[in-house]
Amino acid sequence: MKKFLTVLNLFLLFTLILLTLYVFEVIDIPFLHPAETKVPRIDKTQTATEVSTSTEINKPKETVTRKKTYDELMKKGDIYYEKGFYHLAIDSYTQANKSKSNDIASLIKIAEIQLKLNEFEQTKELATAILKAKPTSIEGKLILGQAHIGLE
Repeated sequence: MKKFLTVLNLFLLFTLILLTLYVFEVIDIPFLHPAETKVPRIDKTQTATEVSTSTEINKPKETVTRKKTYDELMKKGDIYYEKGFYHLAIDSYTQANKSKSNDIASLIKIAEIQLKLNEFEQTKELATAILKAKPTSIEGKLILGQAHIGLE
């Protein structure tokens, strides 16, 4: 009986490890998703429009799309940023900024990514726009200073 429980525990542990790796997209387990849908693999340098046009996904002919809210777009951008998909994160933050035009949080996120990508001139322009919208923004001043240091 003890051998059976030991084997069962090992099997469950192995299954748990496999499913964890699948959930965090470390491995792909084909039988866990239907054969007719392909799971797109995203290159870190692709933009959102390139991903949607480069992947073939079977979709119903009539789809109803709901416009994403500001918070959803910001969360999506945060996820892309955490995973290192900086260009996709910039796209998501840009869409969020368009949906809520007077908010500077999305502009700050974009500027931080551009600093990370060493795009100092674009960062400087964004920081200037942030400070025009909110002159007392400490983040805007900090980003502008970092952009100036990077340009030197």
